[in-house]
Amino acid sequence: MTEPVSPLSEPLSQIPDVTLGQVLQDLEKCEDASGLFDSKNRQQKSIFVDSYFLSNYRWIKICSFFSRVKNWEYYPQVVKGKYSLDTVVNHLLPIGQAKAFVDQIRISYNILAFYPEEKVICKIYYKQQGKTLVENEVVAIRQAEKLNLFRVPKIIVDHSNDSPISDTPVVWYEQIIGKKPKVGEDRSADLFEPLLSWYDANGVELETPARFISHFANLTEDILVSHGWSKSEAEIILNTTKMIYNSQLLLPVSWIHGDMGLENCLITDEGEIVIVDWEWSEKNYIFLDLYYLLYYGANDPNNELGTKMNNLYTQWFRNQFPDREDLMPVDLQLLLQKFLTQKLERLGKFSVNKNLPLQLTNLKNYLLNKEVSEEKAEKWLASYKEQVIEDAEKICNALAEG
Repeated sequence: MTEPVSPLSEPLSQIPDVTLGQVLQDLEKCEDASGLFDSKNRQQKSIFVDSYFLSNYRWIKICSFFSRVKNWEYYPQVVKGKYSLDTVVNHLLPIGQAKAFVDQIRISYNILAFYPEEKVICKIYYKQQGKTLVENEVVAIRQAEKLNLFRVPKIIVDHSNDSPISDTPVVWYEQIIGKKPKVGEDRSADLFEPLLSWYDANGVELETPARFISHFANLTEDILVSHGWSKSEAEIILNTTKMIYNSQLLLPVSWIHGDMGLENCLITDEGEIVIVDWEWSEKNYIFLDLYYLLYYGANDPNNELGTKMNNLYTQWFRNQFPDREDLMPVDLQLLLQKFLTQKLERLGKFSVNKNLPLQLTNLKNYLLNKEVSEEKAEKWLASYKEQVIEDAEKICNALAEG
């Protein structure tokens, strides 16, 4: 009989070259190198999966078994019938032991280790692009601290260039206690206004949209037809990407956040806005930040907030370039991003691998693998095709008029 694999030695789903056991060992090294802890006080603690998706290891709790029982937050949910007792008991059982001081770990494409007593967070950038991500984040946070336009987590210890765990960058940040905005409490407009000042401070340039659509520049009719599009549909898509690529209308470019949804925003008890997770910051089109705030953050069901933010950006845009007649209208900027993100790189509520845009056959298989029925998958694909063509025609008409 094959011995079961320990959860500590299984590869992490989003970082397949790393195991949870390695993360815990690396954290001990990071703690010792940080100078924030006394290694003599290490104690053996149990590891609990703080998520019902064991294979993803999305949240890991590190504490004594007694502490876990004492703070068993799921007990009321059992009483309410939300979880079964068996499920929670299995969830409560430890999956291993650790000596790291860490209280909780979030595992995504990076590692976030939380230390509430010390009020710090250790971020480990394991992936291949880790050095680029940490460089982006450190540079952006230091610039934000210098400009003081909004609050960001302070860098406590920077081991991005002298990591205690080989070539894997590590940075310790201040842990700021705050809540994400709820429906009706949206602060996107309050957030976007200082971001406009951030762009001003970092310098604003103008650029054509060619770079924006460059990874679709090599599409051909044969490729599109082979992936399920008709020849007439392929012609419309190709004409659209070509018109975008060749357009001489200009868009503002600056140092943007790059992932500016409200999930990367905290509001403290004092009402202060904090912007976190600057890993994807880069020199890019400014409208990308606005788009992510509008479509992946705005919680205003009446869309009044979206109108306010659009007006803020439009006014800023006009003030920046009052005498230019070769600028792309704001509405068209947002339509371009909607076309790319919601049509070419997303399908319904599912994110699609960026290597699979417009590949209908693969998109269908993707949906079926997500346990969507074939009938529903066909309906979604038909709706998706219709929306792609509709937006493509809108863009072509707008560019032709411009």
